Amino acid sequence: MNRIHLKRLGSAFAAVALVALSVGSVSAAVPNASATGFSYGDFGGNGYAGFSETFTLTDSSTLSKLYLESDIVGGASVPVLSATLNGSSVANACSVQASPLSVKCLFKTVRTNDVINVTFGVDPLASASSVTTEGFWSSSGYVTGGNNSHGDAWPSGLLTANRGGNGNFAGGFGNASLATDIVNLGGNSQAATLKGLPGGKYASVNDDAAPDATSGFPVIELHVNDGAPATFQLVIVYPKGTNAPKGYEHTSDGYPTVTYTSCARGDTSDCFVWSNKNTTTILYLSHNGFVRTKG
Repeated sequence: MNRIHLKRLGSAFAAVALVALSVGSVSAAVPNASATGFSYGDFGGNGYAGFSETFTLTDSSTLSKLYLESDIVGGASVPVLSATLNGSSVANACSVQASPLSVKCLFKTVRTNDVINVTFGVDPLASASSVTTEGFWSSSGYVTGGNNSHGDAWPSGLLTANRGGNGNFAGGFGNASLATDIVNLGGNSQAATLKGLPGGKYASVNDDAAPDATSGFPVIELHVNDGAPATFQLVIVYPKGTNAPKGYEHTSDGYPTVTYTSCARGDTSDCFVWSNKNTTTILYLSHNGFVRTKG
């Protein structure tokens, strides 16, 4: 066999190999899946910016590994972080990278119709007017900085949480307590703090939601536990010299209007305790809504 014939055979083998590689590349399609995300709402006071990232595998194949990287801008740390698989908690799946700030997760053996959710609360930088994050899911490695060199990433889109407008608002995801501006009373005649909040939820308080000519103190608006029943405390601080309130009125959609009176000894349900020394009220509440001072 002459050299020319061998050269032609070599070219033919190379062409066949190239076709085989091309077919292999086409067949390695990205598995069918969806990635979504959302921000829980504005943050303010000492509140955390909250985000949720969700991945759903709809493909018939199984992923041996699934990575998530969610890069954060405007945050100082991530004090709240949790992950679930089909509603059940997954321990040690996620961690926080301090610099540049990001949430990184690794899940193993993800099957058809599995739903993975990652939620986290970001402590914002003091100078940040907003906090943003963008999550990228991948089956072949972390997608750093949005650089999808792997070619198999499922992005959830850019998510944003904005800082609330003034010192009369406090809001955040995963906070045990939230406080408006107590030092200067937010520029009005009271300040408010929520304590004992349900874990893993978004909450907010506005201590200047609307004027109230009857008492002279603004109406306080509360959002707690997505509107579902929950026990927590509302602490209201008044200026020095304020007289003890006669009571409070609590209104909320889906609940009867409640008038709170002074707590009996040992009572901590739908009533209040007044401190004349500190001109402070502790209200024991069981749902969110609007609270008015009865002067």
